[in-house]
Amino acid sequence: VTAGAAFGSNAVTDIGGDLIFTAGSATNAAGGAVMVTSGYSASTSSGDVAVATASAGAVGNSGEMILTTGKTTVGSSGSASINTGVATQGNSGGAYVTTGDTFYGLTGNIELTTGAATTGDAGDIKLSVGRGDMNNGGDVVTVAGETTAAGMVGGQVSITAGAGTSTD
Repeated sequence: VTAGAAFGSNAVTDIGGDLIFTAGSATNAAGGAVMVTSGYSASTSSGDVAVATASAGAVGNSGEMILTTGKTTVGSSGSASINTGVATQGNSGGAYVTTGDTFYGLTGNIELTTGAATTGDAGDIKLSVGRGDMNNGGDVVTVAGETTAAGMVGGQVSITAGAGTSTD
């Protein structure tokens, strides 16, 4: 499936066509799902699923990639999960979050933030490493950025507990 190309000379209005995939809605039961699954192989590797924005032209930004679950009024909003598969005899796949390099600008931040809670508890951020049943457990390593620029300082590692009014 390919959307239409734009060949006009207007840099504002001559934009390429969109691809929009929307599952069916429902009045009383759950709405339909959108699933993208790569092909299975009985004897070798399964296929890849690649989702990417295209590179920008000479002037401009590349597109954003947004993964968002829907809002809810009474129930819980959906989870967003990135999981790699279980490996029986090989290694399980890694999960990576990396910002791009830059020459003149600033590299992007990586932020892990839980939402604010008005009447309930705010959510936790947990970093957990797997157990090794017959080998070593994994490490947790936190390293601040270094600099080679004269007169500049390297990054800091800061851990600050939240303020509270209880002594528990």
